[in-house]
Amino acid sequence: MKNQISRMNSFEDWREKQQTMEESVHSRNLDKNPQTEVLEQTVKNMEKALQTMKMKMQEKEVESKQEVEALRNQLNDARASGKVSSRTQNVKDPLRITKWWQASSLLKWDWEKPPEYTCGKVVMKGNWHICNDSKFEVKPPCLVYSFGIWNDWSFDDAMGAFGCEVHSFDPSIGLKPFDRSKNVHFHDLGLSGNDSDMYVPTKDIYVKKTTTWKIRRLKTIMEMLGHTNRHLDVLKIDIETSEWPAVKDIVESGLFSNVRQFSVEWHLFPEYPSRPEFIGFYANVMAMKEQGLRTFRSSFHTKDYSDKNFRVQADVNYVNTLYKGI
Repeated sequence: MKNQISRMNSFEDWREKQQTMEESVHSRNLDKNPQTEVLEQTVKNMEKALQTMKMKMQEKEVESKQEVEALRNQLNDARASGKVSSRTQNVKDPLRITKWWQASSLLKWDWEKPPEYTCGKVVMKGNWHICNDSKFEVKPPCLVYSFGIWNDWSFDDAMGAFGCEVHSFDPSIGLKPFDRSKNVHFHDLGLSGNDSDMYVPTKDIYVKKTTTWKIRRLKTIMEMLGHTNRHLDVLKIDIETSEWPAVKDIVESGLFSNVRQFSVEWHLFPEYPSRPEFIGFYANVMAMKEQGLRTFRSSFHTKDYSDKNFRVQADVNYVNTLYKGI
């Protein structure tokens, strides 16, 4: 009997303690500040949002890595085939050029720095220069393309007299195709990055009124003249900013592998091309280097670095150190 009473007392004590604990918990819940509940919920929401952000960032990082890897593969394929586009070139460029003034500064520096190839025998032909080192010697039967004549035939005539087959191109002078001499042949065509019979040139000191020209890619011209199985001993281009789309096309078509020497007058004028395009220009010049082109001489016509009148104009001569012949 005593044991039963004792057990009953113990049970009552336990129930009293349990009830006291439940009342305490209930009391704390009743006393909770509504503002605290809002803050707690806000914290929970922020934690959830942060977790979502982390997941999205991880997914984006994976996507970026995949894109970079894909572009690297594209660059390697382009190197293997001899073709490097401006898009792939930017992937390997540690400087990551993003501003026009960065690109123009690097172009200017590339043209005025010491020559990348030391030519021991620089020879002047008319108003241009060639390198006549044994490795790059120009001699008959040599093939020369000259784009941009205006009224100065001195280079074309000199190369023709030297015994080279010379093809001269300039749609701006209003002449129909003719043979200037036994070796110099004129074509009423311009050079650019596409084929068109209705190209409208920008008005400048050479173009006074609205007109249309026939323009062709270098690849198209070589096919037209039956030169697809020949190399160009000298490719000369002086075409008032149209060199930029032309060079881009030559790079991407891989035709620089068929060019032993390249002479060009680079133009960056205040009004055109547009400054955002400078980034692509720099990429294409660097892509030329990938294909073997190295400077052996340069000279500047104009340099103005003011923001309003920014202008760079330079004659630059290159040899192709990777040339292997056809």
